[in-house]
Amino acid sequence: MPSLRQLQLMYHSQKRACQVPIECHGVLFLGSGLAPLLGAALPRRLARPGWVNAPGVPPKDAARESARYRSYLDTIRELHKAGLRLVAGTDQSVPGFSAHRELEIYVEAGLTPLEALQAATIVPARVMGLDKELGTIEAGKRADLVLLDADPLADISNSRRIAKTIAGGAIYDPTPLWQSVGFLP
Repeated sequence: MPSLRQLQLMYHSQKRACQVPIECHGVLFLGSGLAPLLGAALPRRLARPGWVNAPGVPPKDAARESARYRSYLDTIRELHKAGLRLVAGTDQSVPGFSAHRELEIYVEAGLTPLEALQAATIVPARVMGLDKELGTIEAGKRADLVLLDADPLADISNSRRIAKTIAGGAIYDPTPLWQSVGFLP
């Protein structure tokens, strides 16, 4: 396993971005599973034992996993302080929840809410060379976005407060979108 310094040098030398798969661990470490956070919205297919509704980390492993989680946060913090471009991208399969959780973890690691939002918008657009088409709200750019009813810069968890979704020129209410993937609104 390369050291943090080796990772920093490698990413800088290759002018690459870094996608840190912490969100998976952040979900696992919740301790009481996701069901209490998602409430009744959790689809039955995800609420099976050993999956999203799992009890989290067993008590005997809590100290080790807590240390591992803090280490992940430290890694994100150091990569960010070193100037590496962090790109949000989740490996979890809980639509919506996973991406928002990753942004919260980035803020917990020391990014500002603005920097966390940029890690999910303009930074990946730049990395993919698509920043002329997407990543910011500007005339002439693709306008797939969400409208929020609270300020995510005040609290990154407000990124979950979606009032409308705009995609492909159409405006959608969130309720039918959640229902389309098996969640209750």
